[in-house]
Amino acid sequence: MAANNFSASMADFLKLVRANEREIFVRSVAEAHRSVQSGSELTGAPGQPVDTGHLRASWQLEWDIDAAYITTNAKYARGIEDGVGPHGPLTLQSKVGGFHSRALTIAGWSRIVGYVTRQVRGRK
Repeated sequence: MAANNFSASMADFLKLVRANEREIFVRSVAEAHRSVQSGSELTGAPGQPVDTGHLRASWQLEWDIDAAYITTNAKYARGIEDGVGPHGPLTLQSKVGGFHSRALTIAGWSRIVGYVTRQVRGRK
């Protein structure tokens, strides 16, 4: 009888772990999307500079079964990311956003996951 209770407890624990794992993944990806698009205090990413708002709005979050993709179809996104245009270095003129949001988000991924994990664990 004790073995059955233990097995049931382990099965319940596994369900909880899997639910938390999925929630941490989903929320971490959403936070990474926010970091690239609008900036984040967790990663130091400034977000996309805004002139017309097209570049910021172009960053999309797409979901697959076990993967997520943060993408843009803006042809000039790479230049803004790197701070380099077809004629050399760019000068930031927007009062919001900046260069390197994607790179800073990637570098800050572990901070994002740690922050989200603490949030999920803390609401037990």
